[in-house]
Amino acid sequence: FNNAKKLQAVPFPFPFAQTVWIMLVFFTFVPLPLISSLYIPLMKGPCYSLLCAAVFWSIHYIATEIELPFGDQANALPLAKIQEAFNESLTCLLDEKAQVAPTCEFRASSSERLQNTVVMKTISTYVEHS
Repeated sequence: FNNAKKLQAVPFPFPFAQTVWIMLVFFTFVPLPLISSLYIPLMKGPCYSLLCAAVFWSIHYIATEIELPFGDQANALPLAKIQEAFNESLTCLLDEKAQVAPTCEFRASSSERLQNTVVMKTISTYVEHS
């Protein structure tokens, strides 16, 4: 919850956002005549340039949508449902069965057998790779 609150409270730096926008506009219009002059077929240059610009603009719009994931938009995170599920999982801890710590019994014979098995598998793996 605290990380979500921090994400919402700290805005994206305005100068950085404006610089990204200006560079996108620059990248959309300036390379078009330059790339068009390099390609002999006149339609390939503008198509490649506009395709690259469209990809960068789509990444920009996706980033602005991700910047504020909380709200009433269709793609916003369902915070109410997330909070309800978290509260439900916390109420499960109030059950009597959750209040008792599990027990652990130590059996020396089982421990020795397990240890011998692990050692043998380790040795056989080492021998195979040698």
